[in-house]
Amino acid sequence: MKDKLFSKLNKEAIIYYGEHIYNTTTLTREEYEIISGSVLKRKREFCTGRYFSHKALKELGKDNTPLLKSQEGIPIWPDGIEGSISHCFHKGAVVVIRSDHKIFCGIDIECNKALPKEVERLILSKYELQQCIDLKKNPNIFWETLIFSTKETMYKYWCNKLNYKLKPEECEIKLIANKDIFYAKCKLPNDNIEYIVGEFIIIDNHIITLVIK
Repeated sequence: MKDKLFSKLNKEAIIYYGEHIYNTTTLTREEYEIISGSVLKRKREFCTGRYFSHKALKELGKDNTPLLKSQEGIPIWPDGIEGSISHCFHKGAVVVIRSDHKIFCGIDIECNKALPKEVERLILSKYELQQCIDLKKNPNIFWETLIFSTKETMYKYWCNKLNYKLKPEECEIKLIANKDIFYAKCKLPNDNIEYIVGEFIIIDNHIITLVIK
């Protein structure tokens, strides 16, 4: 099963989400060579990410273009395209957009369940934890997990844009829960500060966070 989702902040983005798909026949020869020796779990994740990516790329006229990866494991998108891929347990999500190196993106998907306390203490600041307490009036969302997801998304965004691995403490998140958006204050090298607006989607008891800028 796959669903096409829509960004509230960028109408040109193409987003696919759905259950893992393990079908190596959907891969190009070059893609299969990347994954042929991997364990089954990794094969499922890889096939799902490439399947959704090819669905999105087809809409942009880039069908059958092999989606390879860099030495760091980052997908190498076709010229004029930027994208991001994420996996969670048995689900995957992909965002793709035309770019010409002017727009970059990041996406993350997580199960909507409690974040382990040791991860919570490691990743979230006191300010972010207080937001989660204040938002407990909506108990259907695990807000700590949502903030964790936003930081994963910001990590991927800056990897794509600057090849910079943003640390959790370098990114402070403010949630605007009634609008399904978040603000990220990012501390970059040379004391540069960047403010990014992202969004989140709750679907099928999963959290998807997304940045396109």
